Amino acid sequence: MRNHALDLLRILACLAVITIHTSGVPIMRNLLEVGSAEYIECLILNALCHWSVPVFVMLTGYFMLDSSKDLTIKRLFTKNILRLVVSLFFWSALYALYYNKNLFPLGSQEGHLWYVGMIIGVYLAIPILRLISKNFLILRYFSWTWVAFMCYNFCGNFVELPIEFQDTIFVDYVGYALFAYYIKSLLYCDQGDMTCRRISVIIYIVGLFGLFFMLVPLILTMDSETPFVGYTSPGVIAVSVAVFTYFVRQPINFSEKVGKLIENCSNCAYGIYLVHIWFLVQVFNRLHRYIQQPLIHILICVLIAFVGGYCVTFIIKKIPILKKFVV
Repeated sequence: MRNHALDLLRILACLAVITIHTSGVPIMRNLLEVGSAEYIECLILNALCHWSVPVFVMLTGYFMLDSSKDLTIKRLFTKNILRLVVSLFFWSALYALYYNKNLFPLGSQEGHLWYVGMIIGVYLAIPILRLISKNFLILRYFSWTWVAFMCYNFCGNFVELPIEFQDTIFVDYVGYALFAYYIKSLLYCDQGDMTCRRISVIIYIVGLFGLFFMLVPLILTMDSETPFVGYTSPGVIAVSVAVFTYFVRQPINFSEKVGKLIENCSNCAYGIYLVHIWFLVQVFNRLHRYIQQPLIHILICVLIAFVGGYCVTFIIKKIPILKKFVV
């Protein structure tokens, strides 16, 4: 029976991304009084979902870096990267047409499409990362060096660094993909279940410290742009790794009917991500007239955007050419 844990994780990450975009609107538009209970609720909810983008990248590393699975450079470009490039231009053009009544420039795209450009860069590095993943010592070296660089660069938000490392391979999101495979190697190596449990417990404890490291500065500053909640900040790294580890460690199985629905939603997650902003634009202001409680308003918007995105993606997947390249 298929383990649906990672399918469920992908769905939850998709819901969390939509929640980030929904809960951020009242803050960015100054719809709530700074320091009010509602403002703090939206601020915390937004931060609590910041593990989602890193986990999407980690899922890519988990599946793509397995050297036991054949992946040629030709297949990588013709199947994976080509699909991402085409979908980026397709949805960028649609959003440009919707907002500007013009297909050009294609740079007039929705902000959430930055992720597609970033993940294309990660995919371009996959052949090199697969070579690294074959050697556990090099894999461990790269993973912890990446963490060290991220922590070092994070300190640059507060003090002038004696050395500024520019454009190294140990920066930003590529490390998430490799660190995910490092976690996978740690938890599935021949070192006994008790050792794996201890490793998991340590990761969870560090994740709790990371959560504290995110939330306390956020609440004290009331600043949604604080570097403490950045996608590559130490706190978010710790929380993301903890969430990822939990689902990797926990086999989850559903009945055949529910499991099929979970698989379908998981397979549609990328399409939902691409589409969901359109639904949020359509429903956010309309619902705000009738629902004044921010959390209830956010929850309903998230559900509408997710279900709407799923329906659109499901329909597109029935069209052969669009299914292959658009979602």
